[in-house]
Amino acid sequence: MKSLREFCKEFSNTDVEHFCSHYQDKALTLMKKEEEESLSYKQAKALLEKIREEILGAV
Repeated sequence: MKSLREFCKEFSNTDVEHFCSHYQDKALTLMKKEEEESLSYKQAKALLEKIREEILGAV
């Protein structure tokens, strides 16, 4: 998986702010639903990719 710095290079400054707030909201919702204190690597990666596609579209 790409580092967060590499991952964010694909976004404009506005997109990065949108991405971060969207990710935080989705991650907290998922953790609450799963009754977990953190996301697994697999969950976090899937969530990052899903939000990336929502913002940038499929590449």
